[in-house]
Amino acid sequence: EYFDKQKIQKVDQDVGFEIFGNWSRSNPQKSFKIIASGRYGPGSIDYQIFPDKNIISFKQITLRNAGNDWNVLHFRDAFMHKLCLKATDIDVQDYQPALVFINGEYWGVYNIREKINTNYIASNHGINSDSIDLLQYNGYVMSGTIDDFNNFGTFVISNDMSDSANYSVVKNWLDIENFADYFAIETWSENGDWLVNNVRYWRERKAGAKWRHILWDLDFFGTGWWPFTANSLDTN
Repeated sequence: EYFDKQKIQKVDQDVGFEIFGNWSRSNPQKSFKIIASGRYGPGSIDYQIFPDKNIISFKQITLRNAGNDWNVLHFRDAFMHKLCLKATDIDVQDYQPALVFINGEYWGVYNIREKINTNYIASNHGINSDSIDLLQYNGYVMSGTIDDFNNFGTFVISNDMSDSANYSVVKNWLDIENFADYFAIETWSENGDWLVNNVRYWRERKAGAKWRHILWDLDFFGTGWWPFTANSLDTN
């Protein structure tokens, strides 16, 4: 069940319910994945959970315990995504806070978040979820194939990017504005858990489609592990 801020019930249906996350599972407050599927009930959750996005249907959402920011500020990652939602060309996971009860027992404040998968991309960009290449980290295939990205990488490595003709090819292969915004926010936020981790990127599987990056997991922003006062651009 989902109730809005006026405590009016907006969703009432059977769904799949799974523990979600990696090391954060060790926290007493777990993260959960909510799955709409014909196995349980309706095949989607039909309600506009996130007011800043005009998306009214979801296959999956997550109830996140804030990950590395658990029981501290408890919304660092969500804050960074909200900051980038309207000011950049990055694909972000929207956020809505919620009080969660399981079997009538209070489990605390959670971050409702969009779940990164092909359905997320399809609903945010109005494309078919079956025609998406979605990769993470150093090329692990979450959906589709890595073939086009390998071809793209080979071209960049094999050609001089200071040549305007080669750069024009790259601009038609990679969403440059998205790429620049993505690296700018990751660098500015001093995300020490990035590049070797927490990288996701995708393209629509068709001729002329461009690769884009998705903002993912900035829980360390401004923490004692990687303080915001650090300077990742300092080569000394």
